[in-house]
Amino acid sequence: MKKATGICIGAGILAVLLLACCFIFGFTRGLDAAWTHMITVELNDEFDNAEIEKIVLEAGASDCLVQNQVIYNDYQQKYLNGTKALIHFSVPEGTDAAAVFEKIEEELGNRYFLKYDGVLSETAGTLNTKAVLSVWPALVILAAVLVYAAVKYGVKIGLSALMLVIFDVCCFLGVMAVAKIPVTGFTIPAMLLFVGLGLLISINLGAVLKENESKIANKKEALSVSIKQMLPRTCLLCVLSLAALIVLLIMGTSAMKNFALAALIGTVINAVALVALPSFISVFSRAK
Repeated sequence: MKKATGICIGAGILAVLLLACCFIFGFTRGLDAAWTHMITVELNDEFDNAEIEKIVLEAGASDCLVQNQVIYNDYQQKYLNGTKALIHFSVPEGTDAAAVFEKIEEELGNRYFLKYDGVLSETAGTLNTKAVLSVWPALVILAAVLVYAAVKYGVKIGLSALMLVIFDVCCFLGVMAVAKIPVTGFTIPAMLLFVGLGLLISINLGAVLKENESKIANKKEALSVSIKQMLPRTCLLCVLSLAALIVLLIMGTSAMKNFALAALIGTVINAVALVALPSFISVFSRAK
């Protein structure tokens, strides 16, 4: 029991220290979109979007998306006046977007007759208070799951799952702050992903433990047997999750890579927290 208490105290201290790092280091706000710059240009000739995207990428952009925008010359939109090319693009870190824009405009001028010079602007979305508050339905669902776990499998499982969630979130936020990993609108879904995974494993353990306690009189032995039964499933689930996130991190767009990296960090922290889950259950069982 002393060992379990020590693990719980150690986990609590680690969570508090990493949470304090959030206030010490602060967060780096990142962009939600995979591109941050936009060119609006009206071409006199018919143009192919794929060809324009090729021009943009050859000019030094890392991502590109071209959209057509039909322009009308009066408010009632009766007379077609022309078609604009809306070019969204991003550049590698450290690259001057204005220089890339000049190359793009020069090449477009060589291939097409431009009705007027292109206009470069920036479009960027990032995480804000409104976006954070908008996830309250997900928090309600998570709270309902915790209540369900406590009612169905006992208060010790509900409290242990709650401690697991608190540990995961505190450590995750601390690592994001210390490592200066950009926080975007994709960070919240990533957090919900690994928190949900932790709750799933906790509830599954609760179901197995409840079944074993009905067969084994010794509560400590029942917990040990349950952990041995759950260990292969837990390891397999964590490995599959990590593998999927690594693939997404390698092959995804820049926006999805941010999601994958955040979820990957959270999943690793979750795996560490699951090691302490039996200690949480032991301590809360004793308190009960």
